[in-house]
Amino acid sequence: MLTQRYLIFFPGLTQKRFLLFTDPFHKQIYQLDLSQANPSPQGIPLNEEIHFPEYFDVDDKEQLLYYADSVENQIKVIDMATRKDDTVIQFGHGT
Repeated sequence: MLTQRYLIFFPGLTQKRFLLFTDPFHKQIYQLDLSQANPSPQGIPLNEEIHFPEYFDVDDKEQLLYYADSVENQIKVIDMATRKDDTVIQFGHGT
């Protein structure tokens, strides 16, 4: 069952009935509008260059997007209101 979440920080993208997913090869996080008959993925507009986003999570209350970049060995956060990013954790090699 899909749960409904309202994410107001993705300008130009739907805020109801959607799926978020990553494509590490294309270095992008996408949204798929599930209310359309033939939906096509829309890239989430980010100022930060993402290298290999494998996992992510959204704090919709605080308007934050967290993601793990496995090439940079980092967990980063992007404030979607200001588009500013910060490194939460920098892992060493082999961790």
